[in-house]
Amino acid sequence: MTREEALQRVLYVWLGVAPLLGLLILAQAVAGKYGDDASSAWSWYLALIVPPVSILVTAALVDPKASWRNAAAHAFKYRLAFWGSGALLFIAFTLLLAEPGMEAAPYQLFEQSAILLTVLQGIVLAAIGAVVFDRR
Repeated sequence: MTREEALQRVLYVWLGVAPLLGLLILAQAVAGKYGDDASSAWSWYLALIVPPVSILVTAALVDPKASWRNAAAHAFKYRLAFWGSGALLFIAFTLLLAEPGMEAAPYQLFEQSAILLTVLQGIVLAAIGAVVFDRR
C-alpha cells in the first residue's frame, strides 16, 4: 500500500464514522437527553473529532511530491493509525450507547471519559502524524 492510500484509508475511517457519532449526539439532543444543555455533549464530540480530522483533511488537500505519495507506507505506523482511530471511535460510540445503563449522568460520563479518550487520542494523533509526515 502506498503512503497516499494509507492516508486516504485513515481519513475514510474518520469521515465515515465521525458524522455517525455526531448524528447520534444530535438525535439524543433532539430527544431531550441532555435537557437544556447539550453543549457538554457537543464540546466532548468536537474535542474528540476536530484534531484528527483537521490533520487528515489538511494532509489530503496538500500536494506532496509523487515520490512521497507512491512510496510504500510503513505498515506499523499505518496499522496503529487505522486501528487506533477505529478503537477511539468505537469507545466513543460505546460510551454514548452504554450510558443509559450506567449510574453516571451523561455530563459525568463526558467528564470521566475525558482522560482515557485524551490519552488514546494523543496516541492516535501521533500515529496519524507519523503516517502523514513520514519522510515528507
